[in-house]
Amino acid sequence: MEMILNKPKLSGTVRAVPSKSHAHRALICSAFADGITEFICSGTNEDIDATITCLGKIGAEISRKENGFTVIPGKANKKVTLNCGESGSTLRFLIPVVSSLGIEADFIMKGRLPERPLEPLKSLLESRGIVFSNPEKNVLRVSGKLGPGTFEYDGTVSSQFTTGLLLALGMCDGESKLILSGITASKPYIDMTIETMRSFGVKTAESGSSYTIHGGHYISPKSVVVEGDWSGAAFMLCAGALSDCGITVDGLDVNTTQGDRKILDILREMGASVSYEKSAVTVKKKSLHGICLDAENIPDLIPVVSALASVSAGTTKIYNCERLRHKESDRLEAIINMISSLGGRVKLSGDTLIISGQDALEGGTISSYGDHRMAMSAAVAAIKCKKEVRIENAEAVNKSYPGFWTDYSALCKSGKVEGK
Repeated sequence: MEMILNKPKLSGTVRAVPSKSHAHRALICSAFADGITEFICSGTNEDIDATITCLGKIGAEISRKENGFTVIPGKANKKVTLNCGESGSTLRFLIPVVSSLGIEADFIMKGRLPERPLEPLKSLLESRGIVFSNPEKNVLRVSGKLGPGTFEYDGTVSSQFTTGLLLALGMCDGESKLILSGITASKPYIDMTIETMRSFGVKTAESGSSYTIHGGHYISPKSVVVEGDWSGAAFMLCAGALSDCGITVDGLDVNTTQGDRKILDILREMGASVSYEKSAVTVKKKSLHGICLDAENIPDLIPVVSALASVSAGTTKIYNCERLRHKESDRLEAIINMISSLGGRVKLSGDTLIISGQDALEGGTISSYGDHRMAMSAAVAAIKCKKEVRIENAEAVNKSYPGFWTDYSALCKSGKVEGK
């Protein structure tokens, strides 16, 4: 699908979509809990659906209902085929989980998922007797039984490895310890995992860069309300920074452990007007300017912040960007191509993006690279383009925000938003 945007002017209110980060974690805990868990969740996306499908294949019964779904734990099957789609979270979380259950699993991977790194998780699990093989190019076979113990590894690559191990070791009888070396990647996501596990009765103690897990079994809290997604909301909030009347996103928890809540601090620092009341966050246009930003804990925000920086006064420098190369696209390359194709000024120095802002961009045709966050970032940039913007493969938004184009169109008060 191609989206055609011509001088869109946005304002109004939208509802935050459910957090896939929270949903993944809570779904996994509930699938192996001691009883039924009712989920209140206003919708899903391709990544959440991948986790639901995989948990169903393992043995849980997950049924949809009007405002969410019901999870009934079941006996785990011993041999399964799990289709992860393009969901890195589904793959990286469930590899340790199936290992802790002693399941032989064939993980089917699509898109760039087979290329995304699995080290040091793979070597760590192999050292504990877990066997990996590739019967086909896009299939990863995992077998063996993982028990409790002490695990030491490099924590700089991905927080998803730590989350997967935490979730798995939470089901192993006895105490386990994770010891991370280096600078821990995306630590707020680890905090979210620990909080979710705690809500299911499994406690983890943190000391510096080590985590002690008191394993056993998950206890259902009976009901879970999936949080609003700050990662998805960031696109509409950044669009609000380009709107005279502003945009409000409702359904957000400002006290969340979600790392992408950082978007509020970033927008304030860039000069936007930011306010919130209860669960509603409003961002309005003011005089925007460049900033210096560390991407380490907020890689998913960098595409849309880069789009905003391209139309903000002065220079924005975003450092520690190397991990962006290993997402649904090579996001460093994709960001540079997006801004350049629209007539902006951007360059890369080592792992630092340097964006020179200007009053407006020209417009043009760009590819989403099949990456949901690049498609939505381009839609934000289009607000400040003098001419038409065409976004190829715009359906990529379905991975995290299936209703994005519907919400975007509803907010558009003038200009053109058209899909072909």
